[in-house]
Amino acid sequence: MPQITPLALKVEHVFGKFSEMARAKDKKAYQSFLLNIVADGVRFAAGKHLLIENTIGVMWRTRSAIFIITPAAVPEVVEILPSMAHDLHGQTFFYTTSWNLIDHATIHNLSEHPNIRLRQMKLYCDYWGVVQDHEEILFANDAITDESVECIISDDKGCVKFFNQFIGLMVMANSQPLHI
Repeated sequence: MPQITPLALKVEHVFGKFSEMARAKDKKAYQSFLLNIVADGVRFAAGKHLLIENTIGVMWRTRSAIFIITPAAVPEVVEILPSMAHDLHGQTFFYTTSWNLIDHATIHNLSEHPNIRLRQMKLYCDYWGVVQDHEEILFANDAITDESVECIISDDKGCVKFFNQFIGLMVMANSQPLHI
């Protein structure tokens, strides 16, 4: 019988408390809870604005390669990606999403950068995933309302390895290179 690791138990326990507080909208407890989680190497954030903020933060910490998966192209990520690719020219940015092929100019602008690789989702994906240098992951649900988005950010080696393998396989099986 497989054993549940201490990290899995911690994440399950913390995520349950996190979801409970988010539903109760107890902002004071929620904020102090977030501060306590950071010390354990697993952070939680709620709300789409915090998800986007954390995604961009992880992108800036990239030293070699980052894989970004979103259900749809995120304007904030698309806007900062060209300047980030220019400033961090030694890093490679893989962005997989359901691209709106009508927005040809945006896709063309991004694909002009040699260190940006775009992929088109074959099927709808209902999660956000970011894997940075096999050192840090970000994983979140795609929720109907911005407030109900819950995000996990971790630099725990076991967690990163698991999500890296999961996200990598899902992306490769469910996407194709985007050629314009």
